[in-house]
Amino acid sequence: MKRTLNRMDFFLCRPIIGIPLFFLVMYAVFSLSFSRAGAWLTGIMEAFFFHLTEMLQNILLQAGAEEKLVSFLIGVCRNTASVLSFLPQTAIFFFLLKGIEDCGYMARAVFAMDTFFSRFGLSGNAAIPAIIGCGCSVSAISASEKLDPRERKHLIFSVPFLICNARLPVLFFLAESFFPEHKALAAWFFYALSVFTFFISSLISSKGKSAPPLIVRLTDYKIPSPCVLFREAKEKSKEFLNRTATVFFLCSVGIHLIDWIFPQFFIAEEENLFSWIFSPLGFGKPPFTTALFTGFFAKENLMFILEMFAKKELVSLLEFPARVSFTAFSMLYLPCFSAVCSVFREMGMKKALFFALRSFLFAYIESFSLYTLSGILVTFVKIQQ
Repeated sequence: MKRTLNRMDFFLCRPIIGIPLFFLVMYAVFSLSFSRAGAWLTGIMEAFFFHLTEMLQNILLQAGAEEKLVSFLIGVCRNTASVLSFLPQTAIFFFLLKGIEDCGYMARAVFAMDTFFSRFGLSGNAAIPAIIGCGCSVSAISASEKLDPRERKHLIFSVPFLICNARLPVLFFLAESFFPEHKALAAWFFYALSVFTFFISSLISSKGKSAPPLIVRLTDYKIPSPCVLFREAKEKSKEFLNRTATVFFLCSVGIHLIDWIFPQFFIAEEENLFSWIFSPLGFGKPPFTTALFTGFFAKENLMFILEMFAKKELVSLLEFPARVSFTAFSMLYLPCFSAVCSVFREMGMKKALFFALRSFLFAYIESFSLYTLSGILVTFVKIQQ
C-alpha cells in the first residue's frame, strides 16, 4: 500500500503531470457545481423566488400600495433573489474544493506547481495565499504577511486577478447568460484565464527573478469527513448570505432609489460617460458600462444592473466577440473597493493607485486581445460555412 501511495506521489508531484491534472480536476469541480447538481438546485431556487416575488407583488397591489413603490420594492427583491439563486452552486463549489484539500491532493498540487511558480517570481508558499484569494482578495493580502517582502509585493499585485468568492456568482451568471450551450466550459475557461493572468502579472512584477525553494509537508491521503465538508459549505454559504444581505442589498436599494428619482442618472439610450473607453472592447454601451462602474463597489452589482436595465436577453445585446471580451473584463478589472483599501493600508496611497491602474490596464489589454481573436475566429467559421 505504501509503495502504491509513493508511486502516486511520484506522478502527482511532477509538474508535467500535476499541473494539467490540477486544471482537469478544477474543470470537473466546475462541471459538477455548475452544469449538473448546481444547475438543478439553482433552477429550483429561481422558480421559488419568482413565485415568492409574484405573490408579494399581488399582495402589495391588492393592499392599495402605490405602483411606483411596488415597482421599487419588487425590483430590489428580484435583484437580491437573482444573487441568492446562485447560493447552491457556490456551496457545492466550496464543498468540492474542501474535499480536494482534505483528501491530501491539494498539497501535492502545490508541490507540483512550485517549480512552475518559481519561474514567475513566487515560491510554492505563495500558493496558499493564492488559494485563499479564490475566496477573498483581502484575506489573501493579509495571509501573505509571512512571505518574503519582495515576493509579497508580487503576490499582492497579482492575487486580485484570481476569481474570488464575490466574482464567482457573477461568473456563473455571465456564463449562463452569454454562453448557455457551453456554460461549464465557459466558466472553466474564464477561471483558467484568471489563473493565467495571475502568473503573467507575477512574472512582470518579479522581472523574471526566481523565488526561494519550497519546503512543504505532504500530508497522508485520507477520506474527507462529510461533516467537515458540510461545515465548510455552510460557512461559505453564510459568508455569501451575509454579503448579499448587507453590501449587495444596500447597493441594490441605493441604485433603485437613484433610478426612481433620477431615471437618467445611470443610463442613457445610446451612450454614457464611460462608453468611449470600452468601445474598442466591443461593449461601449449601456447597460454594460454602468454595470462595470457599480461592480467596483460590490461585484454582485454587475448582475442586477444588467438584469435591471437590459431590455432584451443579454445574449442578444452583444455579438460573440464582445460577450467574450465583457466576461473577461468583468473577471479581471479593478478588484472590489475593499481590496484597494487593503492595499492602501499595507503599502500606502501611491502603491494603491498604481495597483488599481495596473489591474485596469491588464484587464483592458487582455479583453482587447480576446475581442480581436474571437472576431477573427468568428470570421473564419463564417468563411468555412
